[in-house]
Amino acid sequence: MADSFMLAKPYLGNHKLSTKMSNKIAYRYRTLLFAFIMSASTAMIVSGIIIFMHSKPHAPFFTQWFAAFITAWPIVFVAILIIAPLVNKLLNLFVEDR
Repeated sequence: MADSFMLAKPYLGNHKLSTKMSNKIAYRYRTLLFAFIMSASTAMIVSGIIIFMHSKPHAPFFTQWFAAFITAWPIVFVAILIIAPLVNKLLNLFVEDR
């Protein structure tokens, strides 16, 4: 009965813990999704740290952080879309193939 409350049951496949998904996003969107998630994470972390380091104790931290994040995120998103393929080409020169 306890299993009836779980939405997805984890299973061991290829020695990794994963969950079955019935609908996945098409592979052609992988690069955009990677840039979207990576840029959001990077912009959130960096803007939060910078605002925290430079704000006064009484300053509205979350308001300033959100404003900085909203400004930084599109910039980081475009930068990742441009820079990631170049970095991959550079790494191909130095890292052996599988």
